[in-house]
Amino acid sequence: ALGRNKEALEKYEESLRIKIKNVGSEHMSVAKSEYNLAILKLSEGKKGEAAALYRHAAEVYGREYGPDHSETLDAVRQVRSCEDEDADGGGGEQVRRVGDGGQTHHATNEARRQRGCAICSAQ
Repeated sequence: ALGRNKEALEKYEESLRIKIKNVGSEHMSVAKSEYNLAILKLSEGKKGEAAALYRHAAEVYGREYGPDHSETLDAVRQVRSCEDEDADGGGGEQVRRVGDGGQTHHATNEARRQRGCAICSAQ
């Protein structure tokens, strides 16, 4: 099964690169691929990478569907789940929802400083 996950991971990563090249990183099909890739990353124990992918998917879903849509809320829950599991210092990052776009952003001052998030800095 691990060999199949690795193969699927490689295929999703290639698919994502192609989609980003063709339609841009903010397209809904890219967000859906990122969400699916995050599932595979999580199964490989790569919680930080999974959280980043879920986070971007949540941002796109929030803009396209709205902050209260089930897919937006699910992606936000997945980010939190990755971070809760990674709370022992393994690189997880706290996030919070801001604005009407359902965007997720860094919840701690340290994370804001490290990431240099323009949205969080303006808050």
